[in-house]
Amino acid sequence: MNFLLYFVLRKYFVRLDFSEKEVSLEKGLLLKRVSVMPRAAIIRASVRRTPIMRLFRAKEIALFTLCGKITFFLPSNEPFPPFPECEVFRPKASELLFGAFINTRALGGVFVFSAVLRRFTAIFGSEYWGRLILVLSRTAEELERALKFFHVAVPRITLVISLFALGSWVIAFVRKLLHLSRFSVAVKSGVVYVKSGITTLYEHALVPNSENAPFAVCCESVTALIARRVQVSLHGVMTAPAVKSRELPQLLKAFGINAPKILLRTRTRAFFGHIAAPISWFAVFAVSVIALNITQSSAMLFKTILYAGAIIELYAAVLFLVYMRRSGAAFAAEKIGAGTSRVTARRGLRLYTIIFPEKSALVKISQSVFQRKGRLCNVKLSFAKRRKLTVRQLSESAVRRMLINMPSSGRG
Repeated sequence: MNFLLYFVLRKYFVRLDFSEKEVSLEKGLLLKRVSVMPRAAIIRASVRRTPIMRLFRAKEIALFTLCGKITFFLPSNEPFPPFPECEVFRPKASELLFGAFINTRALGGVFVFSAVLRRFTAIFGSEYWGRLILVLSRTAEELERALKFFHVAVPRITLVISLFALGSWVIAFVRKLLHLSRFSVAVKSGVVYVKSGITTLYEHALVPNSENAPFAVCCESVTALIARRVQVSLHGVMTAPAVKSRELPQLLKAFGINAPKILLRTRTRAFFGHIAAPISWFAVFAVSVIALNITQSSAMLFKTILYAGAIIELYAAVLFLVYMRRSGAAFAAEKIGAGTSRVTARRGLRLYTIIFPEKSALVKISQSVFQRKGRLCNVKLSFAKRRKLTVRQLSESAVRRMLINMPSSGRG
C-alpha cells in the first residue's frame, strides 16, 4: 500500500522535507499525520529494494531513532544514504554459511514455514495442504521402516512433527542465507555501512557511538562457542556474521568502540541458582517416565514427549553451567573504556554481550530470599526498545561498589 501511495498519490497525500536540523514527513489528505525527526537523533538509515521496487526504479527508506522510525520512498537514482568509496570488508563464504546457521532459529522457521503454507493454500486451494500432509506421512512411514531395521521404535506422529520442524528450519536457513549473500561492510568517518541481499537488496548506515543506545550486541550460541565465533550487531543490523572470538576487540575498535574487560564474574558457588529451573523440570520428566514404566503403560507418544523433555532440560542445565562461567559485568564506574560498560549474560539458550554507554541503561538490583543469605544479587539492565538482560548471581557488595559513581539517571 505504501508503495502504491508513493507512485500514485504522493503528489497529493505525501510531503517530504529535508533540512539541516530535521526530517519532516507529512501524510494524509483529510486527516494529516506529521512526523518530525531531528537529524542528530538518527542512529540508523536503512534502504530496502525488492524485485518489484527495482522494476519501478524505487527504494524504501527507513530512518530509526531510539523512539521509533519513519519510512518513505525515493527514486532509486537518489544516493541516500550514499555508500562510501573506501576499503570494504567481505567475509568468507564459510563465515556467511556459519552465520546463517547460528542465526536460524527453529521456532522462527516454523512460523515462516506456516506463513508460506498458508499463502500457498490461499493461492492453490486447500488441496495443496492435504497433499503436503500426505507427503510428510509417507516420508515418515519410510523413515519408520528404516528405524525399525535398526531396532529403534519411534511413533509415526513424532516423525511427522520432526520432518515438519526440519523443513521449517531449512526454509528459514535459506532465507537467512539469501539475506546475507553479497555481504560487505565499510567504515568511514565514524559511520558503519552494510550491504547485503541478492533478491531483496539491503543497505544500512549505522552510527555506533550514540550516547543513548547500546554500541554493540554480540550473540553466541552453543555452536558458536564450540567454533569460537561471535555474531556482532549494531542497532539491530548484523555487521559480522561469524567473526573469530580473538578478533572481536579489533573489530569493535575498527567500529570506534572501546570494549572494557569483564571485571565482575558470576559466583560459581551459586551454580544451582543458574540451573534450578531446568533441573526441576528434568526431575518432573524423569519421575513421570519412571512412573509410566512401573505401570507398564503403552502410551508411546506420551513416553516420547517425556523422554524428549528430559533430554532437552538436561541439555539446558549443562548449557547454563557453561554460560555461567562466561557471564559477568564491567560498569563505567570503574573508569574503564571512557564511560563504556559491558555485560555478558544468558538469555534463553544463547549468550549475549552488550556494550553500552553509562547513561543508556536502567540498572536494577534484585535479591531473592536465598541470595540474601549468600550476599548475592541479580542485576537487570533495561535498554531502549524493551531490550533487557539480567546478570545473575553477582556479589552484592562488588555490584554496589561499581555502581556507586554511576549517574542517577542510570540506576534504578
